[in-house]
Amino acid sequence: MKLLFKIPFTAAVCAATFVGLSSAHEWYVSGQATWTQPADSKASGEFTSDWSSGQGTTIPYGTNFPAGSQFDFETTHNDGLGGGVEVGARFANGLRGSLEVSYTKAGVDAHSNIQTAAGSLDGEDASILYGQATPSGYTVGYGLRSDDRDLESTSAFANVYYDFNRGGRIEPYVGAGIGASKVKVTYYPEAYLMGTADETKLAYQGKAGVTYRLTNKWEVFGEYTYRATDDVKMDLYLVPASVSIENKQHMVGLGMRYRFGG
Repeated sequence: MKLLFKIPFTAAVCAATFVGLSSAHEWYVSGQATWTQPADSKASGEFTSDWSSGQGTTIPYGTNFPAGSQFDFETTHNDGLGGGVEVGARFANGLRGSLEVSYTKAGVDAHSNIQTAAGSLDGEDASILYGQATPSGYTVGYGLRSDDRDLESTSAFANVYYDFNRGGRIEPYVGAGIGASKVKVTYYPEAYLMGTADETKLAYQGKAGVTYRLTNKWEVFGEYTYRATDDVKMDLYLVPASVSIENKQHMVGLGMRYRFGG
C-alpha cells in the first residue's frame, strides 16, 4: 500500500520541481537552522539462526529461540539540531519548487519493552543475552535504561510548496517533498553494543510555515516539518538477529531566504 502511494507522489513532486523550472518566475536560495525531535520508534525483528539463551530470572539457561522467531522493542530519543539549504524557483501561480539538502543529529535515549515468544525480557537477568550460565545480578531492563549514541541523517529532497496571500508581507505556505536520507544510528546501551546501521532509504516530508518579507530581496521564515523514511535495517551483535527500525522526526526550523527577483 505504501508503494502504491509513493510511486505517483514521487512522479508528481519530481515533475513539478524539475519540468516546471523552465517557466520559473523568480529564483531564490535559503538556509535554516532546525531543532529536531525523533519520534519514539519500534524495532521489529527476528532471529536469523537458532540461538540458545543464557540464564534468565524465569527463563532457564539454554532456552532455544529458533531461527525466524520474532521479537520487538521500543526506543526513545533525545532532541537534537540540524540545518539545511535550498535552491528553488517561485512561479506566478503561487507554487514553488526546490532542491533541499539537510543534516540532522539527535541522541538515542533508552530502549525498553523487549517482547519475545517467551514473554518480556525486561525483568530477566541480563545474562540471558550474554549466553552466560551464571546470573549477572542486574536485569535486561536495567541495562537498556540509558543510551548515549546518536541518530544522524543526511538528506536530499525535491520539494513543492504553495504560498498563500501571495505578494503580502506575511505568506503562509504548505509543502511536501520526497527524496533520500542516509541514516546512521548506533544502539549502545550501558556496557554492550546492540548494533549499528548505515543505510540510504527513501524519505518523504510534509511542511507548513510562514514567510515574513523584510525587503524586496530578503525574507525570514519559520516552518514545521514532519519527516520519515522507510524502516532502517540493523543487524544485532548480542544475538543472531536483525531488526527493522522506524525512523520519523518532528522538526522546527528558522531561516532566511534571498530572492534574486523581487
